Amino acid sequence: MSIPSARPKHRREKAKGKRKKAKVDLFSFASFFLPFVIVWFVGISAVSLVADQKLAQLKASVDNTTITIGDILQLNLEVKRPEASRVAFPTVGPQVKEWVVRDSVRSPAKEAEPGWASESLKLQLTIYKTGDFEVPPLDVEVVRLIGENQVLISDPIKIKVQSVRGGDRNH
Repeated sequence: MSIPSARPKHRREKAKGKRKKAKVDLFSFASFFLPFVIVWFVGISAVSLVADQKLAQLKASVDNTTITIGDILQLNLEVKRPEASRVAFPTVGPQVKEWVVRDSVRSPAKEAEPGWASESLKLQLTIYKTGDFEVPPLDVEVVRLIGENQVLISDPIKIKVQSVRGGDRNH
């Protein structure tokens, strides 16, 4: 009496068993790595989306907060923005409220840090009145490639304007 073996006797049965085993191995491999691939793809997409959605920053500064009537005040509007976006500085006329605009110079964009650029608008302002004034808020628009544009508004800056001091009036 012979003991039946567990091995298939025919070639077709052997090949069929190998195919089933190969399908099971491929399926288990794909099912194991597929979640990692999906998480990686979604993560990369989210990172690129978040990088574009970073908010730009506006900094307004002056060279002096106390000036003499007719002196030039240097106002600097500096924008730090994601590299993929662009800046639309305000169009400044010959006057900004009480201030006379003597000159305006826009600097070209430069890299601030990886993924970020910085650019500025420098205004030369003067005023022919004395007292306490402020440089009014100015709007700067950051134009994004994806999503809504961002409007930045500078803080007003208080400036004290003094009269020209005359010489001693001793008789």
